[in-house]
Amino acid sequence: MRRLSGNGGRPLSFTGVPLVTPFRAGAIDFDALGGLIEFQIDADTDAIVICGSTGENQALSADERGRLIDFAIRTAHGRIAVIAATGCETQAETLALSERATRSGADGLLVITPRATPAPQDGVVAYLGAVASRTDLPVYIYNYPQRTQVDISAESIERLAFAHPNIVGLKQTDANLRLVTQVRSRLGPDFHIFCGIEQLALPGLALGSAGMITASGNIVPRQVGDLFRAFRAGQIEEARRRHDAVSAVFDAIVYAESSPAGALKYLLRRTGRLPTNEHRLPALPPTADAERLLDAAYGTLTDAVPALP
Repeated sequence: MRRLSGNGGRPLSFTGVPLVTPFRAGAIDFDALGGLIEFQIDADTDAIVICGSTGENQALSADERGRLIDFAIRTAHGRIAVIAATGCETQAETLALSERATRSGADGLLVITPRATPAPQDGVVAYLGAVASRTDLPVYIYNYPQRTQVDISAESIERLAFAHPNIVGLKQTDANLRLVTQVRSRLGPDFHIFCGIEQLALPGLALGSAGMITASGNIVPRQVGDLFRAFRAGQIEEARRRHDAVSAVFDAIVYAESSPAGALKYLLRRTGRLPTNEHRLPALPPTADAERLLDAAYGTLTDAVPALP
């Protein structure tokens, strides 16, 4: 079993990909999801995130999220780490899904606070601490203030990490890279921070991030992984070159739609990895203008990627 913790339970550096959730005729397309998981395994991705924001978790029922996590764990079968994104709209749902993912054999949990529910820092600490106390898995805090309207402070992260040794990292999906420095100064390099914004991944690594969990890996997992591996090997110029090579795709995925899922599903269908790019309302596929932007960005790739038909 590929785990996210090494000797002594310390977290490892890694690249992670938050997978989209394929739909077909309104239902989850598990066959297509299986293909996406195999694609990530073949690309040597370290971990996949199931039911994250890129996976349109807001459109999924609690039961669907549980079935997705169970399916991913069975399909991965230890060949790639599976991180279950278990943050829901109520604490009871979050705890239940976290406990289910733990029983099912997930390698870690990624936990976000409820969307658009402003909360004091003490409430955030209590909410995330309750999850950590119900599992022995590595727990990664998911800070995404644009979605949650709550920006978790470095002080709160420090309190959580000291109170709960299994809280081992942070996914920072925000342009505030200062938080990376603040958290590292408080908790040191053994607390691992992962950048969730493509164009800030390389600067984040330079500031001491342990890796990246970025949606663009759905399309270019090998390129994203090679960027990370080049940086880790001390090949800074090579990492910068690889960043520049996929920069247009990074931009298109982030800016073509309000959520990366629409752009990603479109490109996955165009490259033959999904039979449809279906969404659940109120989400919609990209507009014709956005499709042209995405096609043009994908066409800038020079490394070995499938050509668009």
